[in-house]
Amino acid sequence: MNISAIHDQLWLRRRHGSHGLRLRGAQQDQPAHHCAFGSGFGQSGPLSHKGGQDILAQALTGVMARKPDQSLPTSVYATALADYSAGMHLVQGILLALMQRDKTGVGQSLSVSLYDSMLAMQMQEAAMWLQRKRELNWGAFPLTGVFETTDGAVVIVGAFKANPLQDICRALGLPDLSADPNYATFAKQVENKAELHRLFRSRLSTDTTAHWLAKLEEQDLLCAPVQTLGEALASEQTAANNMVVSLAANGDGPQRAAALGRLADHHGCLGVPAAPCAAYFERARHGDPGRIGLCAGPYRCVAHGQGAVMTIRFVVKGHVARVTIDRPDRMNAIDEASEAELMRIWSVIEQDEQVRCIVLTGAGERAFCTGADMKQSGNKTGLEYWAAARPGGFGGLALRETLDVPVIARVNGHALGGGMEMVLGCDIVVAADNASFGLPEPRVGRLALDGGIAILPRRIPHVWAMGMLLTGRRVPAAEALGFGLVNEVVPQAGLDEAVDRWIAGILACAPLSVKAVKQMVRHGARLSPQEAQRLRLPALVAALQSTDQDEGVKAFVEKRAPLWQGR
Repeated sequence: MNISAIHDQLWLRRRHGSHGLRLRGAQQDQPAHHCAFGSGFGQSGPLSHKGGQDILAQALTGVMARKPDQSLPTSVYATALADYSAGMHLVQGILLALMQRDKTGVGQSLSVSLYDSMLAMQMQEAAMWLQRKRELNWGAFPLTGVFETTDGAVVIVGAFKANPLQDICRALGLPDLSADPNYATFAKQVENKAELHRLFRSRLSTDTTAHWLAKLEEQDLLCAPVQTLGEALASEQTAANNMVVSLAANGDGPQRAAALGRLADHHGCLGVPAAPCAAYFERARHGDPGRIGLCAGPYRCVAHGQGAVMTIRFVVKGHVARVTIDRPDRMNAIDEASEAELMRIWSVIEQDEQVRCIVLTGAGERAFCTGADMKQSGNKTGLEYWAAARPGGFGGLALRETLDVPVIARVNGHALGGGMEMVLGCDIVVAADNASFGLPEPRVGRLALDGGIAILPRRIPHVWAMGMLLTGRRVPAAEALGFGLVNEVVPQAGLDEAVDRWIAGILACAPLSVKAVKQMVRHGARLSPQEAQRLRLPALVAALQSTDQDEGVKAFVEKRAPLWQGR
């Protein structure tokens, strides 16, 4: 097939929210052209007028109605399943049409809808229903389920073994339930699934995810941790599969995207450039979701058109997001591409309810962050730099008002300029004894306008703040501790241990209570104590009517550690 000879023409139709490709009359004018039409529910029939929306397709095709347990409420599947599958089916159809045209020289007409794709995905289930009028539901099998642990959840699939129930019981340290008449056969396991799962839940809730995965895998059972998207993107398997790539997008610098596949004899990959999150949501509000890639790491980007390497490492594990500015050769100074990536990371974290704590640090032992990378800032004047949009202050963090997750600054070295401004945007500061803090902008004719001048006089006594702002001098960690800028100063070798203590303290608290504390402190900062006390913020209400507040009191009475659910 000579791909370079393909000159297919597509006409885009968007009507009442319907997304599709409209090609009419093309084959009369150009018989070798293909006509590809993508719609929500087809070109005819009683639903053809409806907008092509993913959730509607899920609801109308039986996908939404299928649940692992019928006692659960019917809900929306949060990933755009129909959009993706219909797009892949459309691509497959186009490829088949191209192969056929190579043989006949004649173009093809093809049509794909979200509705058709959702039904096609259920081929096994549909065959069982059409031939035997029986429901096939893999998720409802009695030895399959998702079970919470002390720090997350595991999924177990008890199948493809001679006696999977016996193996599950061995892994969990339970008596052999397969010898119990109530569970001896598959039919009995289905009948008594609720009690069976109650026994599993009770046992799995006593230890960590890692502990139970090791036990389950010893018995060669199918099992996996339930990961957040951030954890999946940062996993070793994702890196081994090269699934997160760096692409240039419209000259706006490096963007992150998920790779769709790689060619064995080519270094490139199939992917889509990522649009900035804010722009994506703006388009979504106006009915045009556009294109957006995945913007978490760890990853390496090359700034478009500059050749300047920027690295931000982002890992989520055990409810803790760790963000590392990895430019030690530049004293972890931040260029425009780095700052854009940081802003996207904060946006990702804000949408991930599983993240309960953030640790921000710099690579190496010399610098936390030394602010803007002046060698790569081009010829911008101070006024031009100040005029550039910088939501949330320096690094998207110094003045950010939407991040309700506690942020710990792990200050491993110099925190200067914008680096100190990011420290001021953190909630807890743990510094190595070789760290220093300063706002030296006046010494190069600039100003600390991205959080430094605004926050520092509110954080420490006026004369101490002015002493730093008017001289640009660096303050050693011990002195910063005396100012109240730092919570703790430790030797460099003990920095991680100290940070981990603070993390443990945060994770010991109910996540909704912690979120409410941040919201109340932020909103009450400019109010009198009486006015602040009267605040009725959404996070406060959510915390006080959560199941966690019941669990906290119950755990206290029972003299045990609470098991927080974040709801």
